[in-house]
Amino acid sequence: MKGIRFLSDVKEPERIKVDNSRHVKEFMSKEDEIKRKKHWDERTKGNPNFFDGGLGNLMDSRGDRKYIASNFSIYETLALSAFGGKNPYSNGLTNVLRSSAVTCSLETRDHYVIVQKIPEGIVGGGLIDPTCGGMVPVNEESYINPKERMLSRLEREPHIKRENIVYLKYTGAHLAMDILTLTDTYAGKINKSMEEVLKDFKEDGSASITGIPIGELKSYILDHSVGNIEPKMVDDATATLLASLNTGDFNKTIKKMRKIGGIIEFGKYIDGEFIREENYFPVI
Repeated sequence: MKGIRFLSDVKEPERIKVDNSRHVKEFMSKEDEIKRKKHWDERTKGNPNFFDGGLGNLMDSRGDRKYIASNFSIYETLALSAFGGKNPYSNGLTNVLRSSAVTCSLETRDHYVIVQKIPEGIVGGGLIDPTCGGMVPVNEESYINPKERMLSRLEREPHIKRENIVYLKYTGAHLAMDILTLTDTYAGKINKSMEEVLKDFKEDGSASITGIPIGELKSYILDHSVGNIEPKMVDDATATLLASLNTGDFNKTIKKMRKIGGIIEFGKYIDGEFIREENYFPVI
């Protein structure tokens, strides 16, 4: 576990306009660009349809938030190295790189929380992800819409349709320090059993999923984030599952994680800088 920074001043985003007059490339050194290009050339070799789509990059979390433009290749070059404990980029770029992402945690009608094991060969391969997660691209009008992106990915990956969701709430946002994302998180319940979810999922031959009994979720988070049980969770998964807990369990679990060495902070992201709040525990 690299670390999680929960933001204390965020509200649920709707459509967020990205400032295309600025781009994270202004923070890139020549060496950064060489590494990005080398990675992307290798990534797209034999994949001519691979598209380097636009992402938003958070610069300020206050109010309606401020994002500048970025690209998937910039994010992926770092993310694929991060889980090996490496960072190919300069401090100048690393300090401002906060790519737009969204995740959610869903509970089945028979009280299992759905988690995924990420397929090998992509960012976080072999590690645990929440029910759904992914990057939030910029649309043709230069907007990002985290909730809409999450709902569309749910239909495509674990095959959970909008009409299957009986309850959904926004649970906040965090900075994942392993792959440097700004991730909005949601939690909810669906009208399908875990058996039904598994049946629909297997029909597509996608990555493996499993259900965690809701009563075991707190220990599961501890074991697979700061504990010694494999596979480990990506920090986005840890944060998403934590945020799905009620306030009391959220605070208690974080205190236990900190005792074992987990790095979890609270604060605000202002003008490209994280401002830590020493004793902040949110009411969720």
